Amino acid sequence: MTTSPTSATNLVRAQEIYARRLVHQLDQSADQLPHAVLERLRAARVRAVASRKSYAQQTAQSFQQMGSTLAMSPNEGSSTWSKLISFLPL
Repeated sequence: MTTSPTSATNLVRAQEIYARRLVHQLDQSADQLPHAVLERLRAARVRAVASRKSYAQQTAQSFQQMGSTLAMSPNEGSSTWSKLISFLPL
């Protein structure tokens, strides 16, 4: 099943609208929560953002380390075609 660019765009828009509505509802109901719960939610949000940042940094570092090389495991490349293709520039 393939999706057209317009249907993908519509899906993204629908998700953004849903997210905005959800955030609005959560913001309105946050005033009714006890302070202790709000503090736990704040701490969880801080941890989640920090975790996301560290994951993004690790991913970026691993891509930088790989550079523009094509990685093949020792078990791959045993055929003649694989050896020939490995010499072609990307």
